[in-house]
Amino acid sequence: MSYLPDFKYDVFLSYAHVDNLTASDKEEGWITIFYKRFKLLLDRYLEGTNTAQIWCDHELRKNNVFDDRIRNTIENSAIFLAFTSNGFFRSEYCCEKELNLFYNNAKNSSLGISINDNCRLFNIQLLNKSYKTWPAELQGTSGYSMYKFSDSRSLSRDEDQGMTLDPEQDRGDFEKRIVEIVQDVCKTLKQIKEKATPAPVEQTKQLKNKIFIGKVADTLLQVKNQLVNDLTAQDFIVENEKIPPPYDKEGHERLVKARISEAILSVHLFDNIAGDKISNDYPYSFSQEQFLIGRNLDKEQLLFIPQTLDLTGIDDKDHGKFLSDLLSKKELNAKYNLVRELSAPVIVDLIRDKIESLKPAPVTEGSILLDYNEADFKNAVEYYNSLLSENKKIYLTSPGSGPMDIINRYDSALREVTTVIIMCVSVAKEWLLERIKEIICAIQTGRSHITKLMVYKQSGIEDLNLAELKKLF
Repeated sequence: MSYLPDFKYDVFLSYAHVDNLTASDKEEGWITIFYKRFKLLLDRYLEGTNTAQIWCDHELRKNNVFDDRIRNTIENSAIFLAFTSNGFFRSEYCCEKELNLFYNNAKNSSLGISINDNCRLFNIQLLNKSYKTWPAELQGTSGYSMYKFSDSRSLSRDEDQGMTLDPEQDRGDFEKRIVEIVQDVCKTLKQIKEKATPAPVEQTKQLKNKIFIGKVADTLLQVKNQLVNDLTAQDFIVENEKIPPPYDKEGHERLVKARISEAILSVHLFDNIAGDKISNDYPYSFSQEQFLIGRNLDKEQLLFIPQTLDLTGIDDKDHGKFLSDLLSKKELNAKYNLVRELSAPVIVDLIRDKIESLKPAPVTEGSILLDYNEADFKNAVEYYNSLLSENKKIYLTSPGSGPMDIINRYDSALREVTTVIIMCVSVAKEWLLERIKEIICAIQTGRSHITKLMVYKQSGIEDLNLAELKKLF
């Protein structure tokens, strides 16, 4: 199933057969390499399992038959990638039939050829061809250069048609430019989806959007007030009752338990000041106690402290130890994340991402999370495509805009799969151990239903013993 339910294919790749030729049958062609890496990255950015449906027919280009099959495919594709080159412009099949059909079909559709100024046609330039030579269908679009200039002595870059980037020799530029294409394709797909699915006229505020914000020290009141205002403006329900005073320890605990239990998320702000103590004979302040109550209730919590806060320099040693223990996250089952951030707009974004990650996800039997470090990107591409050929449902370690975003996406993937395969060819042993520890923690806390954990090494795949790992971690 495609990412866009109204289309059979999300992306159509149009290229000249000559641009995928190799000197040896054992080598992969340029288009094939692009397709595999593009597919993997697009699935990551769309955050799903085998999300994008991409048409890339290697066999069809060998007979040059423009039949009903290819016509129907183009008419049912949302985005068209034209790999422009000398071969492409010479090809009646590519330039005059595929490109022309997609352009006219899209232009006359209810969506149109552009969505919010983003064209559904992408010009992937394998050579430096002047925009003046582009066919009418590509005029007005932005070109994505997948070439480098071949002659540094050229007086004018217009005179240098360049050389197509080599996936290996120019790997850095090759990967960077694929990411740029993927990001823009992803953005356009999401905008098409939004346009095709109108938002409800009115959304009722629900309990799932209710947030408890704990008491803060006076030094953080301004940040808290801005946070409350920003969240309320975005239709969150914020529990901000003035607790305390006048409640004593028991009355305070009863009220906070009730308020936190009603919320989907508990949020706490700390700096170098502990805040008002509950009583002289009790070690915790009201702010600290409210976090502890949330922890005892097994509530999802986010904690925020200043980026530059030096925990060792806090005058109140008990408060310094309190924060140090939180930062080290000694409790295996603790359901909280501590982030060094006190900018209200950024905190709002992190809260929104966290709540999104808490939505229950269906567990797909036999589904796989392919977890890898960027050091193993090339190995991951190869293995990912081999799994696709077996019709496996594969999730990918997703990129994120920041530490909290990455954590939320990873936690979400762990909840949806039953098998995890960790790529461990080029990474350090410490990275692998941290990944295994995180996965075991997710299983033991009920945040994941993983039944199989495997490690992909240079020597092959190793099946790990979950029962033994649970004893170790």
